Amino acid sequence: MWHGPLDVQLKRDGMRAFVAKMFEHLAQKNRLQVTSFVVDAFPRRAFAAAPYLDRSFRYELDGCASLVTVRGARETPRGAELCERLKRAGYELWVDTADHAIFRRWLTDARRRTSELEFLRQLGSTGRHLVWPTRTVAASPGRHRPRGWTKALQDVYEAAVPWTECTVGLSRELSRAQGVRFAIVVSALGTCPRVGKPWVDMFVDIFDKSDPKRSLPSTLAAKASMLLQSSGYQSRRVYRGSRREQRALAIRVNKRVATPGLAERECVKLMSELTGFGRE
Repeated sequence: MWHGPLDVQLKRDGMRAFVAKMFEHLAQKNRLQVTSFVVDAFPRRAFAAAPYLDRSFRYELDGCASLVTVRGARETPRGAELCERLKRAGYELWVDTADHAIFRRWLTDARRRTSELEFLRQLGSTGRHLVWPTRTVAASPGRHRPRGWTKALQDVYEAAVPWTECTVGLSRELSRAQGVRFAIVVSALGTCPRVGKPWVDMFVDIFDKSDPKRSLPSTLAAKASMLLQSSGYQSRRVYRGSRREQRALAIRVNKRVATPGLAERECVKLMSELTGFGRE
């Protein structure tokens, strides 16, 4: 049961509906595979004079993890205390910069996932009203394709954490025609914030699958850029080599649309235009 304020519940239900639409339009109708599901809880107010916490739950190809970011006034005794307590609670220091530190804890099964979501709820944005546990660091599960997306999403929805936004990613590699060695991957990354309208970023990546370090033929790179730019995509080439001898290693293009339904239309159009592209 959800025990939060009604407005928070409605926002959570809005996120649930958005994710369901992403699955319906892209996974069910266009056979894109789910690659990531992320929810973040940012404090409504942040004060520079005191440290505060961002909380995240990530379910991705490299595993499921809970993240806590310590921001603001890290050099104060309270900031140092929060970092030390997170380490004692079994979180490893993952990213350390001058203005923030990100701590990560791997979650290897459903029981640990449910327990950690409750920990995030109790932690809040300050960590002040919490009996801190003492735990060892959990080992990385290794790269794999997670299963049980439905149960993971349900656990997140039922956790009484005031999530600020959620992001869901899906992708599909197009079938290559005979004689085509270049991989074409269509991806969609949908974001639904608690405040404001959601959006979906569409991506297309083209690279040599037989050897990802091999440069794309210049004619192919130019043709791909022109084709996708004509459909409103912004093109970015990934280069290697010296400035004089640079060749495109890969092509990545992106375009932002407003709804999962429009993202589905883009997928249908891209699959029609790009299937068999680059035939030699």
